[in-house]
Amino acid sequence: MKKLAFCLLLCLCLVGCQKEPEILPRGSEIKMMVATDLHYLAKDYHDDGIKSQSLYELRDGKIVKYITEITQTFIDTALEVHPDVVLLTGDLTFNGEEASHQELAKMLQPLIDEGIQVLAIPGNHDIRNPYAYSYREDKIYYENTVEAEDFRKIYQNCGYRYASSKDENSLSYLYKISEDIWLLLLDTNGYEYNSGFGLNNIGKIKEGTMDWVKQCYADAEMQDATIYTVSHHSLLNNPYLHSDDYRIQNGKEFREWIATHGTSVHFSGHIHTQSIISETIEGKEVYEITTESLAVSENLYGMVTISPDSFTYEAKGLDVDSWAFNNQIKNPELLDFKNYARQFYQDVSYKHFLSNYESIEVEQSVKEKVAYLLAVSNPYYFSGNIDEIAEELMETEEYSTAIQFQDQFSSNYLQRIYTKRALNQRNLTISLNKE
Repeated sequence: MKKLAFCLLLCLCLVGCQKEPEILPRGSEIKMMVATDLHYLAKDYHDDGIKSQSLYELRDGKIVKYITEITQTFIDTALEVHPDVVLLTGDLTFNGEEASHQELAKMLQPLIDEGIQVLAIPGNHDIRNPYAYSYREDKIYYENTVEAEDFRKIYQNCGYRYASSKDENSLSYLYKISEDIWLLLLDTNGYEYNSGFGLNNIGKIKEGTMDWVKQCYADAEMQDATIYTVSHHSLLNNPYLHSDDYRIQNGKEFREWIATHGTSVHFSGHIHTQSIISETIEGKEVYEITTESLAVSENLYGMVTISPDSFTYEAKGLDVDSWAFNNQIKNPELLDFKNYARQFYQDVSYKHFLSNYESIEVEQSVKEKVAYLLAVSNPYYFSGNIDEIAEELMETEEYSTAIQFQDQFSSNYLQRIYTKRALNQRNLTISLNKE
């Protein structure tokens, strides 16, 4: 019965978009909305029960309780803005639940029906996930996850169906937005290694995929097109992260290749942090833009404009408050969502830090001050706004206490948070004038 329902859903999706999207003429101005790490969880898979409440308080601050409302606000915003492309850079679902994928694909269909090209790739949570659960009342239930081919079928209207080229070794594909602007969406996930023992989070380019990448670039050179690259895992070494594990582990050749073949911007997700960094590779400045997780305060998405002369990116926060008001929703948390989301992230961060400090042999008041400082910092850090408040926080008693006892706590985390960023984390403008 489940398989029959699945097939019927796919048929409905196919009927919804039969017309092949138009490739825009050379020199067209391209507008894109970029979002990542939606972590959508099917509506029937969580409720007001004990297990769901525990889920809602996970340390990373994903607002799973209102994930449907967040996602719908993003989709309605895209329908209003009407970009040429909506780009989703992985972790579309909470933990790869088949029902979550199906539900999300159905929610995205109105964008496609309106002629907006939705392009999606999987993240490390999306395929063969052993933690695909539902949370109902006081119990957790195992649910079906998806295989790679299932992902391709569910999201065939989100890039795969009309891709110009598809990699035989992965779910990577090349998509032509216009005659001279192409997107190469790279599947860097190791889902084939997932098992009941755990989830593989390491990012790697699959064997044989680089040969396909090089062919894509050869085609672009012949047609005088520029390729912008996309992956779920990070491409460059991010100095503001505590680990290099988030980066594509075997990506050296790929980084060098794109630097020497005209690409200057890479889009990614995975780290849940609003981040813009750059690195000089083979004498060229390469930029990586990572948009904050849509599921986390400030619920950011990126607005991208590519013209013949310039590239611009701006991070914008979803206006869930107005969406709730316009849809006559009475829930006070949704009507004041911006403040609710920030306070929620601060509260779960405080509990997380304080629990981590239980074994540290310092006074409880010291632990509480340090936990409070980091909890207040976290929403700013992850939304790319930490530079705006860093100086103010560094004047507080909590910061003085944290510095005094930093060896007992995480000095590395403190340093990363309060290091001045080399680039604005939410805005980027690049001149594309070749003269």
